[in-house]
Formats: sequence, structure tokens, C-alpha cells
Amino acid sequence: EFASALQDPETSQGGHPNVHYTVGAAAIKIEIDKQTGKIKVLKAVEALDVGKAINPINVRDQMIGGLLQGLATALYEDMRFDKNGKILNPNFTDYKIPTALDIPEEVVPIIVEVPQPDGPFGARGMAEHPMIPAAPMIANAVEDAIGIRIKALPITAEKIALAIKNGEKEPDYYWHIMK
Repeated sequence: EFASALQDPETSQGGHPNVHYTVGAAAIKIEIDKQTGKIKVLKAVEALDVGKAINPINVRDQMIGGLLQGLATALYEDMRFDKNGKILNPNFTDYKIPTALDIPEEVVPIIVEVPQPDGPFGARGMAEHPMIPAAPMIANAVEDAIGIRIKALPITAEKIALAIKNGEKEPDYYWHIMK
């Protein structure tokens, strides 16, 4: 019975739900206007071990798109609720997402290929992986630039400017969740 639960190496069917781990590294270069708090992402670099890149163009595009989606979460997206749980920003006028003008000037995906022995054709799933480093990259870069750790997403110009103005070292911005 246990043997039938193991993953079939030819079809990748069955087995454990989480057998593939992706290793990666990422870096970001930003500018911050210390008067307004506005962040400009100049360059983002991400390297991911994708197993075997069966379609390298699709892998590259997934890496770029996922990283940009992660940056959107880190810098813009903020769903607000009232005390009864009603969404206060249910449209794109109030729920901010980045535009083409907000993406980094340079995005560099680096595909690392170490075939996954039990993955289909040596490939490894990578749908969400490109998003993961975006928020910590932004938080670390902001702290490096201004010496203040912003702990709540999104890391907005308003939060940065207020933290600089107040000289806070670890500001708490959870107040906005239930306005």
C-alpha cells in the first residue's frame, strides 16, 4: 500500500503533495525620495533553479511576471475593510496596482537548471516561486536606504515618508486594517 503512494517517476503521478523545492536568490536596486517616500525600483535580478527548463521562454516570462506580481503586492496592493468586513476599495480606482510606468527599468531572470530526478522530464514546478522574494527584497532595500524597517505590506510612499518624519525605527502600520 505504501509503495503505491509513491510518485511514479515516468508520469509524476501520485506520491507526496510537496516533493519539489525550488532554490533561488534575488536582489533589487531602488531609489527613494526621502521627502515624499516614493520608491522607484531600478533593477530586479532573480535566479531560480527550475529543474529542467522545458520551455525556457515560458520559464523566463513566468519569472518576470511572477516577480512583478510580487513587487505589486509589496508596494501597491492593499485591500481595506471597515469594522464589519466590507471592502472599502473594491475597484481599481481605490485598489492600487502598478502600471507599465511603475515596473523596474531592468528585470533580469537567471534560469538555473539542475534536473529534478523525480520531476516530469526533470522539470520542477515554479508557478509561485518568482513572487516569494519580492516583499523581503523591498523591505530590506528600504531599511538599507533609510534605516527604518517597514513591517506591513504594502510598503508605500506614505508609510516611508511618515516613518522618516517621525524618526521611527520600527513603525507599526497595522492601524489601517480596520479604519
